[in-house]
Amino acid sequence: MRHLVPGDPLPFPDATFDIVTSFDVLEHIENDRGTLRELHRVLRPGGALVVAVPAFPMLWGDQDEISHHVRRYRRRQLADRVYEAGLTVEHASYFNTLLFPVVAAVRLLRRVRRAPRSDRTDFNVGPAAANRILGTLFAAEAPIVTRTRMPFGVSLLLIAR
Repeated sequence: MRHLVPGDPLPFPDATFDIVTSFDVLEHIENDRGTLRELHRVLRPGGALVVAVPAFPMLWGDQDEISHHVRRYRRRQLADRVYEAGLTVEHASYFNTLLFPVVAAVRLLRRVRRAPRSDRTDFNVGPAAANRILGTLFAAEAPIVTRTRMPFGVSLLLIAR
């Protein structure tokens, strides 16, 4: 295993891979445009790039800070950057849509209340039963997201060639 600095050139020749994935990576990299060009460089002609990132800057919260995020994306912003990198977007959809109202309410309420928290992470969601329910809701929309374009969600999925 080799550790790479996010945003640095990838140690692979041009046109190496049929598919390149980037799940929850781009939001950590200041020069996301350069990284997308680099992902395109290592992709074979006709290959697919699959990207998932956190969505909606308005949802910025403590978890983004803890996770060292640089940004959250809107669909058009990510699609434009992928296009600038030389790829054609085939599908772009928000996901984690069912949980969006809850996440948005919690994030906005925290912003308004500005209460000091010893536990700033969003990942402590309570008892295991609550976690199972949230996981079920998250999984329920998976078949829908790949076939249609959801109008909003906590995250964003993009597929390009």
